[in-house]
Amino acid sequence: MLAWLSPVIFAAAAAGVTEAKVASFGDWLAGCSNENICTAIRMVDTKDCMYRDGGVPFLQIRHHPHRDAIPEIRLIDPENPTTTGMPRPALVTIVFRFNDNPGVGNILIYYASIDDEGGYRFDDEDARFILYGLRRASRVIVSIADKRGLSLNAEQIDDALAYFDRQQGLDDTPGALVLRPDNVMYDYAHPVPPEADTVQLSTYSGEQLHNWMVENPERTPDEIIEVEPKLDRGLVNVIRAKSLKGDCGVFERWGHVGTGNEFVLVERREMPLCRGTGPARWIQTYRADTLSPEE
Repeated sequence: MLAWLSPVIFAAAAAGVTEAKVASFGDWLAGCSNENICTAIRMVDTKDCMYRDGGVPFLQIRHHPHRDAIPEIRLIDPENPTTTGMPRPALVTIVFRFNDNPGVGNILIYYASIDDEGGYRFDDEDARFILYGLRRASRVIVSIADKRGLSLNAEQIDDALAYFDRQQGLDDTPGALVLRPDNVMYDYAHPVPPEADTVQLSTYSGEQLHNWMVENPERTPDEIIEVEPKLDRGLVNVIRAKSLKGDCGVFERWGHVGTGNEFVLVERREMPLCRGTGPARWIQTYRADTLSPEE
């Protein structure tokens, strides 16, 4: 049973399923939302360490499409509370070794602090140095409290960051993370980020939800469908899980509009790999602004 919802289970799934928008680059997963906010995640390597049922710690890189945006870099430990709680205080570090020969090369250490999203965020002024370390270091080590010396192979991070550049229309501009021009450009036309749609929600009945589900029975054989209706708020959460633990698949939030059986997508998160991480940490690929049901 999925742990994140108090579910009502339906045999049929919601309609309007869009094509998956999370790409893989080696062990990196990357995706961008309809607002061109891009996120990449990479799990730590667990060959030499054990992790509990909470899931595998991972590194998250998020980049907004605004001009001169600074990448957000976090370490996430699924064993800690998510956005509904505060993680336990801990010494959280990322260490870069630029030469494996003993006594040769440089070692750079960066510290993260608790943020309000249930993770550990590195300071903005360190973000670009950390990206450089991920792209160039011979070895990357992360530690979260008592989980020490976890290795992270950042191979193919350039491919994930180049995916950001192309999706955000920043390739061949100074604003790109990887695909920058060879010549120096002091000014450039920065693309205008797309805006999210606005949806006016309306309350609905159990019968309206049932009719919608029956009319749209799309479902793949390996999906476990769980639905959490929020009738008074005009929303319904749908998880299309790929495992019994519900730690991979697609999370969708639908909003009821009008007076009939119509629901429209207002949020989508995707996680193609089962690594013990709940939907709150999956990569967001769609978001709409919502207006609460009118009185």
